[in-house]
Parts: sequence; structure tokens; C-alpha cells
Amino acid sequence: MFLLIGAWITTHAGWEWNFFINLPIGLLGVVLVASFVPHAADEGLRPFDLEGFLLTGSALSLTLAGLGASRYPRWFCLRRQGTCIASCAIS
Repeated sequence: MFLLIGAWITTHAGWEWNFFINLPIGLLGVVLVASFVPHAADEGLRPFDLEGFLLTGSALSLTLAGLGASRYPRWFCLRRQGTCIASCAIS
């Protein structure tokens, strides 16, 4: 359904309007969340997990690098294997 609406908007108004249509929808979502979701009291803030942040980012980067190495014809390419193994080791 939304695909057809997007195609209609693109045909009659231009592709830019597919992005502008998200503004009122996003504002409506913010208003609905602010009015219906109860505010939870802070039960003590936990410190930022820098180690987890860095490990997750590294694992994701290595996974994408390994998948991006698919331009090499062989699966057993050292570059692809190395990045996939490193990604699994970090995860």
C-alpha cells in the first residue's frame, strides 16, 4: 500500500516529497509518545560502556568488510576469511 502511495507522490509531486511526508508523521509520533507513554523515573544512570561500544563497532565494521570482500571470486580468500574470523572473535 505504502509503495503505491510513494510511487504516486513521486509521479505527481517529485521524489523529494517522499522525504517531506515523513515530517508530519514523525511529529505525530513524538506527540503520541509524549502523551501516552508514562515517564519512567531514573533508577540510577549507568555509566557509558565504552568497551562494549568499541567492540560492537569493531565487530560490525569487520563483518561488513568481510561481506564487502565478496567481489573476490573465491570464498576461501584470505581477506574474507580473516575479517569474518576477526568479527566472530570480537563478538
